[in-house]
Amino acid sequence: MFCPYAVPVNFYYSEEEGKIYFHGAAVGHKADALKKDDRVCFTVYGNEMVKEEPWTPFLQSVVVFGRCRILEDRNRTIDLVRQIAKKYYPDDALIEGEIAQSGRAVQVYEITIEHLSGKEIQER
Repeated sequence: MFCPYAVPVNFYYSEEEGKIYFHGAAVGHKADALKKDDRVCFTVYGNEMVKEEPWTPFLQSVVVFGRCRILEDRNRTIDLVRQIAKKYYPDDALIEGEIAQSGRAVQVYEITIEHLSGKEIQER
């Protein structure tokens, strides 16, 4: 039996597909947990903004419940790794270098969203 398990991940949200993608190893605790139960909770917190008020920041958060699976299509996996990397790498040359070095070993996980909620709060 697996206990709830949380791990921070770099991710890409496809608005067109309405799905969340992240990469990781095909082995380990995360992969084992998903093989036992594909239900996940995905949380994003941040996007801090200071509006026309003194100091007080506004923060946004989203909580997603859904199902997660490993993608099997290698071409689709590499395409999604590029999409994820565009959020975090400064240029395409670095992205392609990383893919050339470790692209064969990477797995991409796909979350199909079943329910989500979000909010913007003002921290005081």
